[in-house]
Amino acid sequence: MWPQEEEQSVADYRQRRIESDSLRIKKSRGVETPAKRPQVQLGEGKEPTKIPRFVTDEHFIAIYNACDIAERPAGLPYPAADWRRGLLTFIYFTG
Repeated sequence: MWPQEEEQSVADYRQRRIESDSLRIKKSRGVETPAKRPQVQLGEGKEPTKIPRFVTDEHFIAIYNACDIAERPAGLPYPAADWRRGLLTFIYFTG
């Protein structure tokens, strides 16, 4: 898989592979694209320090405890309250 004629790093191999693949794509499509891709500058220091919560812990506990009176969805092999608690927990942790 590796060419034997010269020593090369993995980064060099990947770069040449990307260049050859992009050249093949250009020829197959008959489209000219810029040789150099533009540099994208990311914002500095704009990463959030913590994940925002839209429901306070007290409100989540109140909603979670209110699942005891849930009657829907019906026809499940387990109580509707357990289904709603599972849904709330999933939404809370995944966003």
